[in-house]
Amino acid sequence: MSSKMASVQRIEVFRPAFYDMFLSHAGRCAFSDGLEVGALHNPARIPTGCKSSMLYVDQATSGELQRLYPEVTKRIRAPSSLDDGGTLAKIATESRGFLIASHVIEHMPRTVAAIRAWLRVVRRGGLVLITAPYQCVTFDEWRLSTHWTHFLADDRVMPSNTTISRMWEEHLPEWTLSHMSAGQKNGPTGDPSSFNSTLAFFKTELENLKRRGGIHFHTWTRSSWADFWNHMDKKVLGSGTVRALGWSPGPIMIDLFAVLVKR
Repeated sequence: MSSKMASVQRIEVFRPAFYDMFLSHAGRCAFSDGLEVGALHNPARIPTGCKSSMLYVDQATSGELQRLYPEVTKRIRAPSSLDDGGTLAKIATESRGFLIASHVIEHMPRTVAAIRAWLRVVRRGGLVLITAPYQCVTFDEWRLSTHWTHFLADDRVMPSNTTISRMWEEHLPEWTLSHMSAGQKNGPTGDPSSFNSTLAFFKTELENLKRRGGIHFHTWTRSSWADFWNHMDKKVLGSGTVRALGWSPGPIMIDLFAVLVKR
């Protein structure tokens, strides 16, 4: 952990314990009306007193999500609001007490802009909990971790249907590598023709990929996660916004965590 992150509490705990810490803070917060982005079939645990006022945001209706995710159709949490999870344009500024985005950030083509949007809708003093998959134990393990300069370049892209579609196309080769790595103990096959045919298939299925929630645009290891939030705290959000970083300990790490506080 960089010395520049001295003000950030680093926590190495298993997921349930980390959530217990977050819930304890959220439960004491004066704002009980939370929001979760992209809960799908696995909504996060929330304080009991917050359940009646919880808002669930997704990009598609419950029926469309069931069609896109038949493997989890019986467990899908029906959205209470339809919106782009990267902009939350329909959610009023400083209207929610806390926000949870679990395994959503990796699907955001403009990551920095999405984090700004998530903080925008939270009231001052409210919390934002973000989790991401640890790439070394997923099908992303053979990809390079995303560098800070890449996030900056993505953030400078002026959002439009054309530019966002171009970003999807630019990231498809990396997603193809992840897809080909899935189930391969020794990494993806080295057959160029197999890669090219898989990439060509994804290009034809681009619209379905978007509707399904997308691809993993970016990836993180434990060190690159800390580096990313170091840059975010000092150069984008304002020092002190990032309050805690966490990950599961031991040889197998599943989730990376960040807790932000709206200043």
